[in-house]
Amino acid sequence: MWRRIWSQTHVQGTPHDACSHISLPCKLGNLLSGPEAKVHSMVKAFRSTRVLTPEGLRPATVLAEGGRIIDIRGPEDAPPIARLHDFGDHVLMPGLVDSHVHINEPGRTEWEGFRTASRAAAAGGVTTLVDMPLNCLPETVDPDALAAKRAAARGQVWVDWAAWGGWCMAIPKRSGRSSRQEYPALSAS
Repeated sequence: MWRRIWSQTHVQGTPHDACSHISLPCKLGNLLSGPEAKVHSMVKAFRSTRVLTPEGLRPATVLAEGGRIIDIRGPEDAPPIARLHDFGDHVLMPGLVDSHVHINEPGRTEWEGFRTASRAAAAGGVTTLVDMPLNCLPETVDPDALAAKRAAARGQVWVDWAAWGGWCMAIPKRSGRSSRQEYPALSAS
C-alpha cells in the first residue's frame, strides 16, 4: 500500500523544481513509532489541528524524512530535533491526482498552459496531473510530440504531471493525418 505526502490546501512558493509541498510515495510498513525510534536532523514535522488520515480528520503531526512519511503522531509529539512546520487550522491532506486534464500547451496555450493548469491544481490540493493527448498542437501521439510537450512544461510546472499518449479515431479528423496510413494495425480492427 502506498500513501502520498500531505499537501497544504493552498500553495505558496515557486514552480515544482523548488516546490514547497512534497509528493513522494512511502511504504506504510516503514513507519517509526515511539520515543525509541531514531529521528535524524533531516526529519520534517507538519502539524495541524486538521490532518486528514485514514481514520478521519484529527489533530496530528506528520513526520517526513527524505520525502517519505515515517510516522503520524499526536499534535504535540513532534521530536525536538525535527524542523516543525505548524499549519494551525489549515487542512493537511493527501495530495490528489487528477487523471483527466487537457493542458493545451504547446499550440493552444491561450486556452490553458502548464503554468495556469498546474498552479490551479496546486491551489486546490492536486499534486499530480495526467494530461490527455488531445487539444495541444501537436497531439501527444508519438515520441516527437511528447518531447515537445516536455519542453513546453520545463520550468513552468508546480505539481507532478504525466502524459497520456496514444491514438484515437478523432485525431485523423482534427489533424489531417490518416490512421490507416500511419498505423495500419489500427484500421485492421
